[in-house]
Amino acid sequence: MAKFDESDPRWIVQAREDGTNVNQWHWSEKDCSEWSKQRLGQLLGDLTLLSGPATAKTTGLQSVEGDSILNIRKAKLIASYELHIKVKWEGKTADGQQGSGLIELPYVADENHDEDPEVRVLLPDENAAAQQLKAEILAKGKEPIHQAIRTYVQELRSGKPGNSSSAGNAAAAAANGSGSSGGTAAAAGATGRSAAAQPGSSGSGSTAAKKSSKRSVSLTEKFYARRQDIYDCFTVQASGAVGPCSCSASWQTAAAAETV
Repeated sequence: MAKFDESDPRWIVQAREDGTNVNQWHWSEKDCSEWSKQRLGQLLGDLTLLSGPATAKTTGLQSVEGDSILNIRKAKLIASYELHIKVKWEGKTADGQQGSGLIELPYVADENHDEDPEVRVLLPDENAAAQQLKAEILAKGKEPIHQAIRTYVQELRSGKPGNSSSAGNAAAAAANGSGSSGGTAAAAGATGRSAAAQPGSSGSGSTAAKKSSKRSVSLTEKFYARRQDIYDCFTVQASGAVGPCSCSASWQTAAAAETV
């Protein structure tokens, strides 16, 4: 048993943050709600939705409601999230009239991670300019929003919120473990092949190696049986045999000669 502070990798004797959950084997959760608000604010806070003739852009994240959790089990990342997002926007029509409102993403969840979320445009004032900009955004301006959400989902599912923690490090180690072990095995195989391929220093050395490789092998078999069984084996002809064995025939000839 290693003592404290002894450098023996086979024993966990030093104080470790993951001492109660080595390599993230047991289920653990990390609340990513605060990280999600900050990251979505960066991704959605300044997007160009329309570039002409009408223009529109987002001006900031208004609210993010819901939960965002990163689960880890056996060093495997499992993202669980369900969010309701609202983003402020403003724009101008082709004739210079201004409009503003909110862009709503009512349901961004892990069960639909491979689908683009629904986008709604909310108007505080139902004026003509706002109505025109709403129609333009729904027709041409949703792709930047979808791309921002794809980036957020990809980062969350890859474990970016926990990269600085031991959980993220364990997950990264698990992801790279197979590659590093494969590389080590390949290197060992190459070293062995190169060593085997090297020729001998001289012809005499090769001949000596061949001579020394010769070995003799002797085998001894023991059969355990009664004496009567051994006698019957050599003297009694088995049923169904074509003729007596050579041993039995020679013994019978010898017995007949002695009788005469």
